Amino acid sequence: MTTRWKPTVTVLAAVLSLIAGCGDDGDSGEVRNLGTDGAATSSSAAGGGVTTSSMGGESPEACEVEGGVTTKGKQEVTVVLNEWQVAPQPAQVTPGIVSFVAENTGAEAHELVIVKGDDPRALPKDDKTGAMDEEQLPDGALVGEIEGFPAGQLCAGNFTLQEGKYVLLCNIVETEEDGTSEAHYSEGMFTGFTVG
Repeated sequence: MTTRWKPTVTVLAAVLSLIAGCGDDGDSGEVRNLGTDGAATSSSAAGGGVTTSSMGGESPEACEVEGGVTTKGKQEVTVVLNEWQVAPQPAQVTPGIVSFVAENTGAEAHELVIVKGDDPRALPKDDKTGAMDEEQLPDGALVGEIEGFPAGQLCAGNFTLQEGKYVLLCNIVETEEDGTSEAHYSEGMFTGFTVG
């Protein structure tokens, strides 16, 4: 009798261990796959409050967030990224932790960079590429970013924002076949964002 129940107990222990490992501990992200019928399935993944979703049913790539926090904010801002637009909804929030959900509806990879600044057009530019020059930003101006991710995916990250004016932008630079650079920032992928 012991031999007969041993495999069942082992399977039960493995299932319970798996269930315990998938619990929400507040420090893990969530990976959501959206199937072709629109149904969502979820699983936990390490990543500091990061969400990855595939809008077309294929397997999503993991999102990478810099400067984010693990705690999800009470305020969520959806940011649509495409050629050549950054469109947040809503465009104003109150200070605190803000959860940005970046949705890449374009044909190319995009990223979401959050910078403290009054004028989206006045950020320092790299003379060679036309990208925003992060090295020339004032100390503390670069809040963080959801790094580049493919078309047809959602990526999310949580950021602590103080009262003030911000710029949301894509700072990807592509090298064309003829050797010229295409900077998404120079193409107009930026917008103002207000916290207050």
